Amino acid sequence: MKDFFECNLFQTQEEDRNIDSFAFKQKELVFKNFTEGNKAIFDHKSVTYQVKFERESISREKVPLILPIRGMPELLDHTLNNLFDNDVDKYTNIIVIDDRTPDIDLIKSVTSKY
Repeated sequence: MKDFFECNLFQTQEEDRNIDSFAFKQKELVFKNFTEGNKAIFDHKSVTYQVKFERESISREKVPLILPIRGMPELLDHTLNNLFDNDVDKYTNIIVIDDRTPDIDLIKSVTSKY
């Protein structure tokens, strides 16, 4: 079980890692079904995370505001619109973290407006 609760992202030396684009594998538990005694059965799989950091301008003087998202481009658009309408971007670095959205172009089309 220990393998499922540890992140192996930082096992390489920092100087060896390109922070703009990299990939790493992580083990995940996936619910399979219940037994007759209502015990959960899980499968495990290895998931590869592709990381691509697209930055326009990051200011060290601003606080990071991290928005995790998986799909739901309408919600992301609504959220970003509210943040920009209320000038939150003047005080924060807004960072969108996508968790394996199948059609990443939908997310990119939303973020490119801001």
